[in-house]
Amino acid sequence: MNSVYESFWVTTEYVDDFKHSSAALTLVRKIPLQGSNVTAILKICVSDNYLKLLINNSSLKTEASVSGYPVFFTNNAKNNLKSLGFEFPESSVNKYVSFSGIGVYDGKEVLYKVSTMRPSLPARQPDKIHIVTLDYEALPDQQKFNVICICIMSFSLLVPLIMILLFSNAFSRRINLLRNQMHQVSKGDYNIIEKFNGNDEVFELFCDLQTMIREIKELDAQIFTQKLRQEQLINHQQEIKFELLSSQINPHFLYNTLESIRMKAHSAGDKDVANAIKLLGKAMRHSLEVQGKPTSLSSELEYIQNYLEIQKFRFGDKIHYEIKVSPEINCEKYMILPLLIQPIVENAISHGLEDVDSGGFISIKIEKENDKIKISASDNGCGISERKLRELLEWINIPEPENKTGSIGLRNVNQRIKIFYGEDYGISITSILGKGTTVKLTLPFDLEGKK
Repeated sequence: MNSVYESFWVTTEYVDDFKHSSAALTLVRKIPLQGSNVTAILKICVSDNYLKLLINNSSLKTEASVSGYPVFFTNNAKNNLKSLGFEFPESSVNKYVSFSGIGVYDGKEVLYKVSTMRPSLPARQPDKIHIVTLDYEALPDQQKFNVICICIMSFSLLVPLIMILLFSNAFSRRINLLRNQMHQVSKGDYNIIEKFNGNDEVFELFCDLQTMIREIKELDAQIFTQKLRQEQLINHQQEIKFELLSSQINPHFLYNTLESIRMKAHSAGDKDVANAIKLLGKAMRHSLEVQGKPTSLSSELEYIQNYLEIQKFRFGDKIHYEIKVSPEINCEKYMILPLLIQPIVENAISHGLEDVDSGGFISIKIEKENDKIKISASDNGCGISERKLRELLEWINIPEPENKTGSIGLRNVNQRIKIFYGEDYGISITSILGKGTTVKLTLPFDLEGKK
């Protein structure tokens, strides 16, 4: 017993009424007796019921001791005056010291927290009460938690990694497939796969590739059709040339003969005949020189004017004509297939004005409508009935008719236009019985012409 101080705290053994012994927190105090040299000792044992009410409900193990004495309170085992098992730093000044950590207690690794405090009463004494709170489940729970966290993190990393790898592999396969199909198309092989899995930007690229292939095929078909038409036109022109050669007419002999007749008429004073022969020579020269090649519109109109002047010489006042060209059309630059206008003018004279005795009139107009050229030849003749007009339109649109007794000139012009310029162009005919007929050619507006 520390006799320096008049009172102090210790841990003593306490025996209750049922002869059960246990450790108890005890305050020991000296009491001097007056008139005697004997000192009385007072021992006050603190009941642990209050501590039990505060601590026993906790799942943690709690032990308390005082000044290095055995444990005076524990909530999880019988208090048998064992030592606390921890070393405590000196804290003579501070009334309260707290520290925690991981340590070994009763042979087990535990998480602990130690609180050291000085009692308020009595004063001026060094006794300190140490309270240790132990958690035997914290470290295993922490280890389990760490394992769970590691598993969750591994799962969180592994699953996205696997998904990224699978997605990258699938995306790479689709990209390679698309690249192979595009490489196949670049080599001219358009027989690509019909289906492409997915519904993303790569699928849209594949759809664009399919659209491009369809457009390329359509363009190839158009080019092939155009080449076929050009070949047909060339063959047709060769047939015409062969027919001209087979006629065994020597153009130089014909020109010389016409020139001799013209000079004879001029010497005889018949200038009208001489002029008509001159115009006929120019018309024949134009017909033989063009040989199916595109010619300027101005050259073609000059030929038409010569042709109409010859007809005026032939029919006199029975025929009058006019030629009007829209100012926005450059006749010198605009190229046209030769001998397209002459057959419709000839048809107007021979059929439209056949029953006209005088006052016959032919109007030739050349106008621009959007991206097309409209060349019309109108007469004020007898016109055509609706039934005959339908038959005529059907006739001129038949490529190779079995019966060749119809209007060969108009059908020939219509077929040449369609072969050379395309199906969107050709001849249209309107007529009013007793008032006249209009034949209209529709051609593309191409200043440079077709080669």
